Amino acid sequence: MNYPYAVGSIKVIEANILDKNKLSKLINIDKDDFIKALNDIGYGNNEAKTLEEVFAYQTNKVKSLLEEITPDKFHTDLFFFEYDCLTIKALFKKKIFGVNIDLSAKTTLINYVDLERMIIEEDYTSVNKNVAKFIKSINEELTNASSSRVVSAKIDNLFYSYVLKSNSNATLKQYFKLRIDLANLSTLIRSTNLNWDLSRFSEMFIEGGLISKDVFVNNYNLQNKEYGFRSFYNEKLSKIIKSYEDLKNINVFERQLDNFLLEFMSEFRNDSFDIGPIIYFFLKKDAEAKNIRYIYSFSDIQVSDLLDY
Repeated sequence: MNYPYAVGSIKVIEANILDKNKLSKLINIDKDDFIKALNDIGYGNNEAKTLEEVFAYQTNKVKSLLEEITPDKFHTDLFFFEYDCLTIKALFKKKIFGVNIDLSAKTTLINYVDLERMIIEEDYTSVNKNVAKFIKSINEELTNASSSRVVSAKIDNLFYSYVLKSNSNATLKQYFKLRIDLANLSTLIRSTNLNWDLSRFSEMFIEGGLISKDVFVNNYNLQNKEYGFRSFYNEKLSKIIKSYEDLKNINVFERQLDNFLLEFMSEFRNDSFDIGPIIYFFLKKDAEAKNIRYIYSFSDIQVSDLLDY
């Protein structure tokens, strides 16, 4: 396969992604009827009993599609490896702190049973050597982990370090660097909102983004944090920070970060000879799922509150 073929296929399929108008039909639907309503508008799986099963089914559909058309499976697998890292975090927290969470439907690249055996029992006989190497590196990093947040931060750092070092695609690197910056900005706002000191934020900081740790540290205790971020991303992040400081609504803030990620990566959606359109398609499908989750979770949600794509 080549990128022009993959991009052509993506453009056809994108037309079926549910936009705000189609999703508006779900607003005010009773939770008992929600999954049926999803099926009625073409999203879901008739066999699914829960919303999480619907999302798992949709994620695997996207994964199967990308495996079929991608010119570089390693690159597209990184999207789903990031999903699997959520399960990896949960399993290490189970191992270290006894936190018991059922995540058997939450992996896409790595078989859950193999992953659980590898993390809990340190049995690496059934998995890819690169996956085994990654999990072993996490084990080494978590020897003295003191809290769940430290576990999450160390795994995030190892994942993003692996992503940035293991591929040479400029667009993909730019995408993951932005993901890092947005994650760090979210941590900054949440940490200061909880009145955590700077040391806690520093524990959770992810290296490798465009914005250095010094920028976050220097603005951590400032009342008007937006000023420190004006030189990045055409002042878009500073405007999001200012909006949060005015509204103090963390849900709106997180949606604005998601919207910015979509807006930024939309600049690459028409590049027929690179991975940009595939990244944007993946983000649109992810945003579609987030919109559905918002509608399901918030009874007062409006169409204008949904992500734009």
